[in-house]
Amino acid sequence: MKPIFAFILMGAQYDPEKDQAHFETESKHTYIYTVQNWEQAKKRVQDLYQKGCGAIEVCGAFGPEKPRS
Repeated sequence: MKPIFAFILMGAQYDPEKDQAHFETESKHTYIYTVQNWEQAKKRVQDLYQKGCGAIEVCGAFGPEKPRS
């Protein structure tokens, strides 16, 4: 099974249903997801965790405290 990595962008202008991307190489999967708010982000992180995501990076819109919670 290839490792999974993700990046989450947050902004009211995004449409999470269409504003996303997936890249697959011989050695890993990388996903870019968008969310409009913190609640959507928490759901996406839970889903990624269930799928075995190895690392999740978030954009600066989350600020320094939210990713720690």
